Amino acid sequence: MNTKPIKKSADGKLLRWKSRATIALASMMVAVCMIASVAAQPAPFMISGYVFCEDGSECNNPCVNITNLNTNGEWQAETNISSHYYQLILATSVNINASERLRFNVTSPDGSQLSTAEHTVTSEEINNGGLFNFDIMLSSTTDWNPWDDDCIITDVEISMAEYHWATSTPKNGHTITDAEISLLEYQWATGDVC
Repeated sequence: MNTKPIKKSADGKLLRWKSRATIALASMMVAVCMIASVAAQPAPFMISGYVFCEDGSECNNPCVNITNLNTNGEWQAETNISSHYYQLILATSVNINASERLRFNVTSPDGSQLSTAEHTVTSEEINNGGLFNFDIMLSSTTDWNPWDDDCIITDVEISMAEYHWATSTPKNGHTITDAEISLLEYQWATGDVC
């Protein structure tokens, strides 16, 4: 049996001081837990844009692969067979943070055009919920030779070589070999000329 004194409030109701304090404390703890739960949820981060062919026309149903170069996370954006729009929804602080670099490897459905682009995510983009209207222009691979012109290897040339190597598609009558991919990657990484 409880032997603690019972006090009456001004309107005559019976209250226990200890019960009142316990209820108030429990209410505050529930509120704090709810706020912490909401604050801990990662915010969505949308990446979206349009893909265009080299001639400026729409490239419907492109293949858009996005890699976080800082974490090596890889994703394929959603596309549609009747649209040149792409989108990907990631989670901030889980998949993406400010100052991290994203690489976009984009190819046309038939593999005849491709592009590689990089973007460093800003704090403003994190705060705004995404990287919007990141449009990509593809380049034709028909006249491609990784050792042409000034012979400085670019990441686009690496991507083209990897595409042709992975699909065993001859390029200008030549099938890219594994050794050539390794040489291109070495030259690209070191900046060596051919």
